[in-house]
Amino acid sequence: MELLADRDPEEARKILDPIIEHMMEAVHRYEGTVSNLMGDGITGIFGAPLAHEDHAVRACYAALRMQESVKKYAEGVRRTEGIPIQIRVGLNSGEIVVRSIGSDLKMDYTAVGQTTHLAARMEHMATPGTIMMTPDTLRFAEGYVQVKPIGLVNVKGLREPVEVYEIMGAGPVRSRLQAAAVRGLTRFVRRDAETELEGIQGHQRRYITWLLEQCAAEVDPRDILTPEALDLLAERLITPLRIQHYLTRVLEQAYRLGEKPVTPALVMRTLAPDMRDLEPTSTRYGYNRKALSELLNICQAEVRAFLHGQLPPGRTEELHNQLLASGIPLSDRLSAAENHLATG
Repeated sequence: MELLADRDPEEARKILDPIIEHMMEAVHRYEGTVSNLMGDGITGIFGAPLAHEDHAVRACYAALRMQESVKKYAEGVRRTEGIPIQIRVGLNSGEIVVRSIGSDLKMDYTAVGQTTHLAARMEHMATPGTIMMTPDTLRFAEGYVQVKPIGLVNVKGLREPVEVYEIMGAGPVRSRLQAAAVRGLTRFVRRDAETELEGIQGHQRRYITWLLEQCAAEVDPRDILTPEALDLLAERLITPLRIQHYLTRVLEQAYRLGEKPVTPALVMRTLAPDMRDLEPTSTRYGYNRKALSELLNICQAEVRAFLHGQLPPGRTEELHNQLLASGIPLSDRLSAAENHLATG
């Protein structure tokens, strides 16, 4: 405000209003609420009235966007008016009391409490062009932003000094799982043999046997699945989720039919109907008929025949192998369709 003190109020307003708009836009972009609009600043709330688990991260990103957008605006003002413009931002996280204050003509949504007081103190402590935050905010945003520790700072109104951090920029983390990895993940217990597989490919048979042992510890897996049926499942299914899904379906079908142990014929009767799902599945992965036609270098009519199981087994196998080589995640379903055609 000192830079605008000697200027005409209308002229000062033309310079100041865009700054306020940039700051408000940053708050709204990350679904925050502007609770107070002061002469040369604003107060933004994240997590109320719209609840967000990542409220602290949103506040940090909004603060970074404020600095970025105001800096771009300030460059133009400096060239035309000769005025250097910088803003300060303070962040804190914690419990607040929110309330609506007003009358029939005006209503304000505001927050009060120690949390807002400390956030304001962080803003006052920040030097122009910087963002300061407390450990409470860092605890929720660790990994999402890069910070520099400032040290313990005495804060007016508090008996104990507060650790202060400066936000330097966005961090590499973009998900809560990544953030947990930064802090250190909890190791698995009693799963050494399974976690050593480094993916399930090549170990499907072992994985299926392990599942059966966990579900029926006192029963020999060979009494549940014939070796041929086990080999067929291991050959046709690749991912753990697929194996669990189809193994469950096969066992349910065997229970309904009273068949024990499960035979390859029952496995195929369970897998084969899924070829009706080939087209919606490929479309969900972004491969419609046109895309498959271009990928396989065949006409769309042949793509349609392939998806509906109307091609000779040899041609089906050829196209199936082309899709596998391209890395399209349809291998288990297409394998089922191929085997169905070859045996039916």
